[in-house]
Amino acid sequence: MDYFKILGLKPRFEVDASALKKAYYRASRSTHPDHHGVDNDDVMLRSSQVNLAYKILRNKDSRVQYILEQEGLITEDKQLTVPQDFLMEMMDVNEALMDLQMDPDAALLEKVKTQITDIQEELSQSAQPAMLAYDAGDKSQLDAVLSYYLRSKYLSRIGQKLS
Repeated sequence: MDYFKILGLKPRFEVDASALKKAYYRASRSTHPDHHGVDNDDVMLRSSQVNLAYKILRNKDSRVQYILEQEGLITEDKQLTVPQDFLMEMMDVNEALMDLQMDPDAALLEKVKTQITDIQEELSQSAQPAMLAYDAGDKSQLDAVLSYYLRSKYLSRIGQKLS
């Protein structure tokens, strides 16, 4: 199932939120069961696909994951790991997390949260050229996007632990 096709959009990492919403409303109107006046399983299925497509594509993280899955870089049988150099960079953050577990400190907690946010922003900026290249039709940069995705996911898990 191609979520971009369902909404009549070109596959892109960067999607204009307004255009996405308009595409969703357009597809939703044409597939909504109330507009067909018949209790039809095909119409219900199509309507749920439109809703799922919008849910996946409106969130950048899930959209990146979806595109990487569509391109075959993320599969159930493929073991993906965070690059070793990134794990080395994260040693200070992980040490601070261990310190926080042993001795809670509000100032250190805020410092770690800020550090994680800064790293996430840096990652996002560094991945931007590869994402824009894909949006322009160049798939040669997908490994860079995959690296961004794995690092970003790692940071998200850390952020959830801090919450």
